[in-house]
Amino acid sequence: MMPPNMTPNMFPTKPPTKPPTKPPITPPISLFESLLDGVLIATETELIVANDAARQICTVLWHRAQSERRSPLQVPTDIWQVCQLVTTGHVDKLTVQDGEYFVEPRQQIRMRSHWMTLAEGDRPYLLVILEDQDSLRRRAARAEARRFRLTRRETEIWELHRAGHSRQEIADLCYITLETVKKHLKSVRAKIEPWEAAG
Repeated sequence: MMPPNMTPNMFPTKPPTKPPTKPPITPPISLFESLLDGVLIATETELIVANDAARQICTVLWHRAQSERRSPLQVPTDIWQVCQLVTTGHVDKLTVQDGEYFVEPRQQIRMRSHWMTLAEGDRPYLLVILEDQDSLRRRAARAEARRFRLTRRETEIWELHRAGHSRQEIADLCYITLETVKKHLKSVRAKIEPWEAAG
């Protein structure tokens, strides 16, 4: 149930206040490691759990910002707060809002979050789920490649296509001609369309 001081898309600056009646419970990280989405559990200021997917997303964004000498303000604030928390283990105050954030022209991170308690009388935690949309599209393309028995080259081109690259960009990335890209995409569609028509 949503706390009364919370709107559907905005999370309160303070978690619901409920004094703990017993020692807080820390969930085992093994529960979250098999998940493909980034998952972290935190208080307002402290990281409790972050799975490998969350660490990978945040570490890449953090190091990219550092290496390019980008200001944290050039990364959406909510995403930057989460990256700071995962990378350094603390943040001044974590207040994140659900949404879809473009951190690069093609890298879109979907963030969902809500306050929860792990046991009766326990302190509240903020659960944050990070979905790397580019990674999701690539995984979907690989699943389609297996299902429709695409060749290795078709799979490579289909992944790039599903990730939003133009045909010319695919040609440049794969060191092939634009006509070859078109030929491979036509072949992929010929394998997929009969299944879609039957479905």
